[in-house]
Amino acid sequence: MPAQFDITRDVVNIGVPPNKKFGFVTYVKNIGDEAGTCVLDMRDHANQIRGKVEVVIDPGEERRVVVWAENPFDVGSYGWSLYALNKENNYNIDDRDDFQLDSTTDIGWFEITNVPSSIDATTNESVTLSVKVKNVGGAQGLCYVYLKLGDSVIDRKEYTLQAGEEVDVQFTFTAPSEAGSYNLRVELYRIDDQLITDEASIQLNVTSPTTAPSPTSPFDITSLFAMLFPIMIIVLIVIFIIMLFKK
Repeated sequence: MPAQFDITRDVVNIGVPPNKKFGFVTYVKNIGDEAGTCVLDMRDHANQIRGKVEVVIDPGEERRVVVWAENPFDVGSYGWSLYALNKENNYNIDDRDDFQLDSTTDIGWFEITNVPSSIDATTNESVTLSVKVKNVGGAQGLCYVYLKLGDSVIDRKEYTLQAGEEVDVQFTFTAPSEAGSYNLRVELYRIDDQLITDEASIQLNVTSPTTAPSPTSPFDITSLFAMLFPIMIIVLIVIFIIMLFKK
């Protein structure tokens, strides 16, 4: 059977403040026997496309996919849909996930307010990353702060923040064992409706440690004397011969 895609997501309602971007987290599984490309198409109540992403999925594989969109609507409730389109099958709709988007300010909403653009480290060095996270929403909320290296989770911290509250978040981790440039990502996740409210990328530049130069050997008077002794003997013999001739 050719590639065929199923959307697996339990949440049917999400809350997003007006004019805020959000990452809609879902899972898509290829239940076919061939690899294929799934196009996830997010549309609002007026059938306008608000977000789109393509992902290649192998047979039997389930992938975590994030579709980024923006809520352009005033306060209210709206019906949105996520379509799984099969690219190899003329963009046929393999699956559809309908959900309600509540456009509201009466929720916790989290943003990264301070983060470095890059970090320098040496291989296997202990590294500390500091960021600031603020609840810019109008209500208390629970925020998970993830630190990822590529797609791998390095660490996760959990904070309950009041409206307007800001917190300093610190992660300590070990730099990779190989030199190179890596992509770190901080991801703010609202567990209530499985939304990413903000994310930031940091470039991690890892270099090999510099080898210290070998210490200079101390002055060795014995070796110097051994090297000069034959020369001294020759000089003495020449002087002795010259004195003999003068007599």
